[in-house]
Amino acid sequence: MSDYEKWLYNRLLNSLVNTYLQVTDVCLFKLSEFNCSFTLMLLYLAAKYCIPMKKLLVIRHAKSSWDLTALTDFDRQLNERGHNDAPMMAKRLLDKQIAIDAFVSSTATRALTTATYFAATYQQGENRILQFDELYNASANTILKVVSHLSKTIETAALFAHNPGVTDFANTLTTTQIDSMPTCGIFAVKAQCDAWEDFKKAKKEFWFFDYPKNL
Repeated sequence: MSDYEKWLYNRLLNSLVNTYLQVTDVCLFKLSEFNCSFTLMLLYLAAKYCIPMKKLLVIRHAKSSWDLTALTDFDRQLNERGHNDAPMMAKRLLDKQIAIDAFVSSTATRALTTATYFAATYQQGENRILQFDELYNASANTILKVVSHLSKTIETAALFAHNPGVTDFANTLTTTQIDSMPTCGIFAVKAQCDAWEDFKKAKKEFWFFDYPKNL
């Protein structure tokens, strides 16, 4: 079963199990009309796949330009390679059927532009990107604070920020370590928690690491 199928099962089965366990006798009677083996299958799938899980994609902004010396570091724009890499990496995620519920970005131009490419690939506008000034050149601790305050309704979040913070943060999450996050690199983890405020202490597992030159 693919990650995307598991995600769909999570959404469906959470609803079914909550109905089965919490609602009135009338609803229970309706559920009893199901074939017994089908009901058992649903409960088995619920037990296997309905562990509360949050997924985080830590993404460094795409390659930026140093050509316009009049611009501040905050206002630096993507170069040609960056404009090519960002939509390419977003499409890789989409091709893997990875659903993203929220795009979270530094307000710096290069990070926000990268996030905009990803959001557009998922048919979302820039107005759907959650923007945080504090993610500009943020430390690992600051990134964690932003993640911890995300809405509980978000299952999978893509966060766009800067080195060295994204590398430092990624290396605090699991035993999988990286030397330096490449531009437009993606370090993904899964955390066994129901709310982002519990992300720090939650058991985490490495999901994948990808970057533009990883062909």
